[in-house]
Amino acid sequence: MQDTKSMPLERRLQGILAAREKAEGLIAMDVIVLCRCEDDLTHKLAEIIRHNNTLRKAEENGAPQHIIRQYVEVLQHDVATYIDNTKPGIPVSQQRSGRAIKSISQRLKVGCFSSYT
Repeated sequence: MQDTKSMPLERRLQGILAAREKAEGLIAMDVIVLCRCEDDLTHKLAEIIRHNNTLRKAEENGAPQHIIRQYVEVLQHDVATYIDNTKPGIPVSQQRSGRAIKSISQRLKVGCFSSYT
């Protein structure tokens, strides 16, 4: 067996990735897919925080109950689509470009988190 410490780092990483793909039967994910998943997460979390702050300010300022209820519904929709953006009966959450946001459940099915394990 070859001493891996004397090998260049790039070659060691290639060997590790090749062994992992062979052992798990995986195809290496494209970096663009990983970035898109992270961008979707960031976008959706920022939206949840923004809507939560709006709701809190409305409550502090004594907004009417029907306005508070609307903010709560928007926040519930944000959290629901963050978890699963494919539920029937719930409008799909989209980026400004019109592309549907990938939810956590979709990422787990695709494996966007696999690089972090």
